[in-house]
Amino acid sequence: MDWTKKTIIIKRLAIIPLIIGILNLVEGFLPLKYIDTVIVSKKETSRLKTDLYTYTIIFKDMDDQFTKNIYDYMNEGDTVDLGVTYFNKQVNTIHQRGVDFIYENDTGEKYAVYGFGISFLLAGLLFFKKGTPKAWQLKIGAFLTVLSVISALRMLF
Repeated sequence: MDWTKKTIIIKRLAIIPLIIGILNLVEGFLPLKYIDTVIVSKKETSRLKTDLYTYTIIFKDMDDQFTKNIYDYMNEGDTVDLGVTYFNKQVNTIHQRGVDFIYENDTGEKYAVYGFGISFLLAGLLFFKKGTPKAWQLKIGAFLTVLSVISALRMLF
C-alpha cells in the first residue's frame, strides 16, 4: 500500500488523536466527579501463565479494576461513593457509606491513560506537519488515529 497517497486524509484525521490526547492529559488536572452507586458483584480472574490476578468490582452502572485490598474490603450490596475522572470514567477513589476512610485506587491505569495521551498528542502533530510525512509516520499516525477514535467512543458511552 502506498501510504503517501493517503497523506491528506491521514493528516486531516490527525486532529482526532490531537484532541483526545489533550483531553487525556488535561483530565489529570480536573477535579473528580462523584457518583453514588451500589456494588452489584465482584469478579476475580487469574492468568495461568503469569499467575497474576485481576480484581473487578461491578457497580450498578459501571465496573473497574481495583487493588486486592479494596476488593477484599468491599462487599456486594455496599453503597459507595466513587470519585471518577471526567472523560475516561476511571475510579480514583472509593468511599463506603458509614466509614470514614476513603480508598485510593492505585492500579496504575492513570499512567496508561497519560501514556496514550502523549502518544495521541504526538500523532496529532501530523495535522500541523508541512509537506509529506514519511511512510512510517503515516502508518503510526493512522494506527493511533484508529485507537483515538476507539478511546473517544469509550469517553462518550
